[in-house]
Amino acid sequence: MEKKSKSIILLVDDSESDRSIYRQWLTRRKLGQITYKIVEFGTGEEALAWCQNQLPDIFLIDYLLPDMTGLDFLCHLKQEFSLEKVPAIILTRQTNTLLTVELIKHGAEDYLDKNQLTDETLRRAISAILKQFKLFNQLQEAEIEAEKSRFLRKTLDNLSTFVMVLTPNGVLLEVNQPSLRISGLKRENVIGKNIEEIYWWQYDSTASTIIRNAVKQAGTGSV
Repeated sequence: MEKKSKSIILLVDDSESDRSIYRQWLTRRKLGQITYKIVEFGTGEEALAWCQNQLPDIFLIDYLLPDMTGLDFLCHLKQEFSLEKVPAIILTRQTNTLLTVELIKHGAEDYLDKNQLTDETLRRAISAILKQFKLFNQLQEAEIEAEKSRFLRKTLDNLSTFVMVLTPNGVLLEVNQPSLRISGLKRENVIGKNIEEIYWWQYDSTASTIIRNAVKQAGTGSV
């Protein structure tokens, strides 16, 4: 079985002692626990420069950095990389409801108090965000594929010629409206069927042979 690569966490905190604690929590292996790859920086600018080449799976950001705040960091991320959502956890020793609201409004997914932070609470927060963003990315990919399908169907429907999209084995994947109007069939009754099973070819051996040969040639790339 192929070994799954570790999720990458970008840890940005100017406190070396705090970074050391988080690193130990997230990289030591306990029974049933996931370990992570940690990339560390002490300033926001260094972290943003690293992000030019690669974005991590999750951001773990101290709110008070030497060169910017966690809020500034979020704003830079969203502007520079056009991110709709940011898989970020902001860490701070401050407890401020208004600040929490502001951070969430600007894209942070969670806000944790350093004074009450434990191995378990940090891992739980990271795991929840990774699952959430996995689902978010899957939904985005599904929407992109659906949009491609809608565009293809609209393009085919605007053609006046008879058009079908088939697999190499002759299974009908798409058919345009002119084809359905000519045949009198409904789309839901033909999609997913082999072209030879659709009745408009069954009773015409000549047409069936032509279609069968055309599908075979297309499947081998000879047409």
